[in-house]
This record gives sequence, structure tokens and C-alpha cells, in this order.
Amino acid sequence: MTDKDETMNEIIKQKEKRKKMLLISVCVVVGIFVVFGLTYLILSPIKSGFDARKAAKWEAKYGKIPSYVFAEPDYNFDIFSDPGYMEKDRGVKYFDGAGTTTITDANLSVYAPEVQFMYNVVQMLIRGQYEEYKKIFTDEYLKNAGDDFREQFTMQQLYDIQLETVDYSIDGDVINPVISVSYKIRNNTGTLRTDLDCNEEAWRPVVYMLTMKGSDIKVTNYMPLSKYEYVYKNNN
Repeated sequence: MTDKDETMNEIIKQKEKRKKMLLISVCVVVGIFVVFGLTYLILSPIKSGFDARKAAKWEAKYGKIPSYVFAEPDYNFDIFSDPGYMEKDRGVKYFDGAGTTTITDANLSVYAPEVQFMYNVVQMLIRGQYEEYKKIFTDEYLKNAGDDFREQFTMQQLYDIQLETVDYSIDGDVINPVISVSYKIRNNTGTLRTDLDCNEEAWRPVVYMLTMKGSDIKVTNYMPLSKYEYVYKNNN
């Protein structure tokens, strides 16, 4: 065999070797995709089942997680110029466990300080007084709330409004009332409440956890009533 023949044989061997290596590489890549595909097919139902259980657990605690539609925000719009809103029942009622009374500016002084405080908070929401609203919370709450706190909101078309004292405790000279606030929002813009859509019948009570020392009243926490009952009532 000549040197030329040996060279040709070597080239053919190298080509065959490269073909085998290429074939092996292709098989490995295909095998990896097959493994990932099988893993996805196996784990996907498990993950879906886990997510479904997680969602069901959340719903049992705090209520269903829906998607919402909001009205277009207009920070210059005066809601008191809207006849549709002015026709609503805009009075603030207080339920004392036995009956319901209507709070007004004229009779406000006959109610407990915490009820007077929350009546004024409701007026802040209606009038879109977000700077004043921020001042009612403790610095610690605002720090923990972070981006979840609504820094600015439009005037809120609140109606069917009701306050109720759902909890009350005394620690020395500090009083800690918990006030439930229920209302509906006509044409909700989502700038204050993102858990209610613009459906006029949407309704989800929230609680303000207060701390009172003398005449000083601050909000230490705020959350849906359903969450409060689960976290603070059921687990105590």
C-alpha cells in the first residue's frame, strides 16, 4: 500500500470517527430533550395540583382571587357633581351589635373616640385626601406596607357605608379597638382599593386596627376582615 493510499484511509477513518461523534452528540441532545419532556409531563400535573391546592387554601382563608376592572382615574373629577353618586345612600352608619344608627356631623360627639376617628377617615377617602389619610398610620405600618400602600387616590364614591367595632382590648393606659369598615365604591378607579372592581355591588369589609393613648389615635394595621378573622380570631 502506497503512502497515498494510507493517507486516504486515514482521512476516511477520521471522517467516520467525526460522523460517529456527531451521531452520538445528536443522540445525547435528543435524549436530553426527551428527558426534559418526560419530566415536564410528569411534574406538570403535580405542579398544577399543588397550585390548585394552594389557591384553594388561600381562597378558604381570604376569599377568592378574582380579576378586576376599574374605571378610568380622574384626579380632577368632583364626585359630588355626579348625580348618579348623589342619589346613593352616602350616610355613615354604625352597628353596635344590637342596632344601627346614622352618624352625622351634628351627632358625632355622642360616639366613642374610635368611632369618631373612623368616621373622619371615611370622609378622607370620599374627598380623596390622601395626604391626610397617610398621617393616620404609624410609621412602622407604613414602613412594612412599602409599595402596597396607596400613596395617592382619587375621590372615592363610597356608599352603603357601615362601621362596627369587632374587637377591643386594653393594655394599661393603651386601648386597642378594631373597627370594621364596609362600603361599596361606585365607579371604583382602583387607586385606593384594588380588591374591588367597578361593579357597584362589589363589597369587601376591611378592618383598621387602632391604638389609642389619651387623645392620640393611630392605625397600626389594615387588612380585609376575612384575613383578620383568620389570623387574629381563629388562631387565638
